[in-house]
Amino acid sequence: MSVEIPELSGFTEIYGMRVSTIGEDGDMVILGHHETAYALAAFTGYSVDTLGLSDIYDGLQPDPGPTATKAIKRGWASLKTACDEFGEDEHDPDCYECIEISECSWYLEIGEKEHPNSFPVTYFTA
Repeated sequence: MSVEIPELSGFTEIYGMRVSTIGEDGDMVILGHHETAYALAAFTGYSVDTLGLSDIYDGLQPDPGPTATKAIKRGWASLKTACDEFGEDEHDPDCYECIEISECSWYLEIGEKEHPNSFPVTYFTA
């Protein structure tokens, strides 16, 4: 099955992989499935070159490699460009999904299982 990865704004190419932050907690995503060692290099490069950190954990870990390696997973993402609840009476005005969409024009829902219209991602959870 051929899966098309969408063109998304806000990504930086590091070592041939398209990397971006997701959320506010230091989580990052790479479009496509990649080997852990290559993903770690890309996430670290992005952290240093794009975010201006000293390393992937900004110096908070004495040896970030082993901890970061455990935090890298491969999954499947679904692209959302509009919040399902936008405009409803009970909709939270500080909806995280709406904020992400307004800032980046997209929001990714990431899970472990492939499903229709999903595409492969490699992600780092800080």
